Amino acid sequence: MHCSTWGNKAEYIKISSNGPNALDFHIAFHIGQIATNDPTAYFHIISKDTGFDPLIQHLKSRNVFAARSLSVSAIPLVKAVNTKSPTERLAIIITHLQRLKNSKPGTLKTLSNTIGTIFQKQLTSPEIDTMIKGLESKSLIKINETKAQNS
Repeated sequence: MHCSTWGNKAEYIKISSNGPNALDFHIAFHIGQIATNDPTAYFHIISKDTGFDPLIQHLKSRNVFAARSLSVSAIPLVKAVNTKSPTERLAIIITHLQRLKNSKPGTLKTLSNTIGTIFQKQLTSPEIDTMIKGLESKSLIKINETKAQNS
């Protein structure tokens, strides 16, 4: 059965029994089977279970590309795809602030928190500061000590 979200790129595989390591063994089996058919495949095991790490080390020793991540969004390639350039980030912030109309942040701290929230707290303080400077350089806001005023 194919997964509707991923189309023919994913498939649900029903395991035949339940046990402490049943899923782990099924995953190992299917990785081996797929790796045999496609030696260039890269496997991402999404799990908090560090018990997969010896399997991943073994796969790597056999030149099978594999990694374990805590979530899909933690996969380095996915992170890179989701990272926006400063120009793209600034455009997202401007659009968000325009939607707020009269309830735009009035203090520097609130503006910083708003920007952090827009990017799901993934930006560092220096990145947020850069975004604020970008808003200021476009004359969209004016910083007066701790106040952020709309221009």
